[in-house]
Amino acid sequence: MIAAVEATAKKIESEACLVLILIIFVYIINNLKTEVKMPLFMDVHKHIPGLTKEAVADAHSKDLETQKKYGVKYLKYWFDDKNGKVFCLVDAPNKEAAIAVHREAHGLVADEIIEVREGT
Repeated sequence: MIAAVEATAKKIESEACLVLILIIFVYIINNLKTEVKMPLFMDVHKHIPGLTKEAVADAHSKDLETQKKYGVKYLKYWFDDKNGKVFCLVDAPNKEAAIAVHREAHGLVADEIIEVREGT
């Protein structure tokens, strides 16, 4: 009888260890920071005739609606309405993905795209 109780205790102890290991594994996986930094790009639209604040905001809004499809994230934009210039800051896997978003969203493809790094 004692042997059967000891065998059952060992089995329960073994199963408890496996459950504990599984809990620890799940905890570690859920708390890993696996964020992959994508390249950061600044795109430049050198001259958009008739540029307005509202038009830039509308184009940016369309970029935001389209970006997920290409794994892109348009972060911020700046514009100079007097000279028709627009600058867009974008996280993208590559230049081609950033171009694809602009092309599909509103057709205003940048004249130049430069990979940049954030400073302090």
